[in-house]
Amino acid sequence: MAFALLCLKRGGLMSIPQINRCIGAFPVFFSPIEAGLGPIEPGGLDSYCEAAPILFDGNPSMGIPWFCQMPLAVTAADVGGSCELPEPELNSMYARAALDSGDYQGSIYWWDHALSADPLNPEYYWGRGVALANHGWLAQAALDFKTVHDLAPELADPLLQLSLAQLALGEYPQAIEYLGEFVGNFPERPEGKMYLGMALVYSGQYQESLAPLNEAIEANGKDPQAVMSRGVAYANLGKFLEAAMDFQALLTIDPGHELAAEYLRRVVNDWAWSLSLQR
Repeated sequence: MAFALLCLKRGGLMSIPQINRCIGAFPVFFSPIEAGLGPIEPGGLDSYCEAAPILFDGNPSMGIPWFCQMPLAVTAADVGGSCELPEPELNSMYARAALDSGDYQGSIYWWDHALSADPLNPEYYWGRGVALANHGWLAQAALDFKTVHDLAPELADPLLQLSLAQLALGEYPQAIEYLGEFVGNFPERPEGKMYLGMALVYSGQYQESLAPLNEAIEANGKDPQAVMSRGVAYANLGKFLEAAMDFQALLTIDPGHELAAEYLRRVVNDWAWSLSLQR
């Protein structure tokens, strides 16, 4: 996979040729996963490199992969002074490239090295959190997003991602707390109210969910997630007409919306059953 990452350099952006020269590198940027070496275990890269095959068949003179030729904790001295980037920035450069290529374990590995040299850098925690979340390790990702929020509370996205990680983990009280903070601190972001409403629905607080969901729909049009969540809230409150209207609105926009069709069928059945009890 071509290396398509621009790396920050003191005084501006470093071009791809500059990066290649800096790391004494090759025209293609490989990570351990891409190179077919399998998943990385903590501290396990040395053993991979000891057994690394020659992977560059088109140019055997390159020998073993670049990441096996360089120290695990890369320093400016390791590149002969040709690169102005200090150690943590070099490791973060590798981490971003691995993240862009979809090698999330490789990215986590390099973020770990960057953080070992610069343990208070919110950008590095953010990058590792994104890699962890994409790899499915949501609990660990939530810890990194929380650290970013603690270090840089003025940033909106880490707080939102912390909230969504808690929501995905089923930690609804924590998700509602963080989403409430997000809505209060960043009122211009309508998705905060949508996710807050969703979290309240998931936690069974149907009546409380209606206010943020209504505001999200007013601010962001017929957002499908907000309309679906409001329909679910209405259905659970016994407001079958309102629920049916929301599910029908979704089907008008997207006739193939299977979940909306299923919920509409169930609402109509529950409504009919409720009316039969009143006779």
